[in-house]
Amino acid sequence: MEFTETHAEIVEGYAKLLLRESLVRTTEEARTQAFLMWALDFGSVEQLEQALAAGGNPNLVMVRGDTPLGKVVRCPDNPKGSRVRSVRLLLRAGADPNLPSEGKLPLAIACERGHTDVIELLRGGTDAAKVSDMDLAAALMAAAGEGSVELVKRLLGQGIRPDAPARPGSSVTALMLAAARGHVEVVQALLEAGADVNATDLEGQTPLDYAFHDLSKGKKTFPVLQAAGGVFGASEREGEALDREFRVAARKPGFKAAIEELTRITGAKPVPLRKAAGGIIPGSLGFSMAEGPTQALVLKHQAEFLSRGAYLFATDEVTSSKGPALGLLPTKDFYHAIAAVGTAGPNSEVYNADVIEWLRELEREQPFVITGLGHHFVEGKFTTLVKDAAGLVKRINRLCPDGDDQPETEKRQIEELRSTGCFFLWWE
Repeated sequence: MEFTETHAEIVEGYAKLLLRESLVRTTEEARTQAFLMWALDFGSVEQLEQALAAGGNPNLVMVRGDTPLGKVVRCPDNPKGSRVRSVRLLLRAGADPNLPSEGKLPLAIACERGHTDVIELLRGGTDAAKVSDMDLAAALMAAAGEGSVELVKRLLGQGIRPDAPARPGSSVTALMLAAARGHVEVVQALLEAGADVNATDLEGQTPLDYAFHDLSKGKKTFPVLQAAGGVFGASEREGEALDREFRVAARKPGFKAAIEELTRITGAKPVPLRKAAGGIIPGSLGFSMAEGPTQALVLKHQAEFLSRGAYLFATDEVTSSKGPALGLLPTKDFYHAIAAVGTAGPNSEVYNADVIEWLRELEREQPFVITGLGHHFVEGKFTTLVKDAAGLVKRINRLCPDGDDQPETEKRQIEELRSTGCFFLWWE
């Protein structure tokens, strides 16, 4: 990347910040370190190397408490391979892997983010006594999802339990993830280490269920799990029960009246809604809207429709047209709505059961209503003043990591949460 006049202004701004916060002593030191900060935020691996060669301190704890190593480990690998190269550069320059970045060891950040490319680089220099079992469990989960069988075996060899949860409250196991992604060797390694072939998540799904959801990948692991005694869990029965409940509720006069009213409001022809896993949600209807304030309509009419046994929400991806729409489900329970749609972020290892459990925990602290729902997003509005906007934004960003953890982004999120009382969970 060419270093432009705009970049020079950014570096100058960083230098002033470092001097103002007394993180450096001299103007020259400030400029050197500011160039390193710029290289970490905007530059290439080559420019990072130049900044370190010029004397940039790889162990400077910056304004937010982050370190150069922690910042690199946290960021997306773009372009591919740049994260590993950057970590190697910093370690060679003397970066301390035991120095916390925003309160966490770089290894813990890598485990939490599922960045298996740098976990091995950091493990060698990190004090094992400082690494929690949950951090290592997160590393096992990430390695299982990536198909990194050698890392999986090394972690299991260190005594990590094959079914250990990667985060508090999670019921998804490494075997489930490996089964879903079609990683046969990882599945075999986990089973040999004693992984429970019939462990269940919060929805009652077993590893066999996970393999079955996408047989283009799971067909490789499906027979291995069956040979080990794997069976389908309660998820199929629960899903069937919810489908039956929706079919019965959809025949009630109140729901039929809700359909007529929403048809009148939107002027649209209703079409069935699709599940994330495929298939139609029984009794469901979507009303496509080329343009229009879908959220405003939800906030205006949701309570009225609930009184008729219908859950009204905004969406944009569960109808066949894949455009802005209003969804209508024959239930008053938004958790049933989320389960029926199948909202999840599998690329971030967040599954439908995790979404529901996270929201239940949040609702106990801060009541809300769900106003928008899709295969990969949930939108809601709090019914009382937000108590801890900063803390809630951090929780949301941990559940929905997108790699953009700049202070300006987080500050904007906090301000929006306080001013609107709305939250948005989204996964790629």
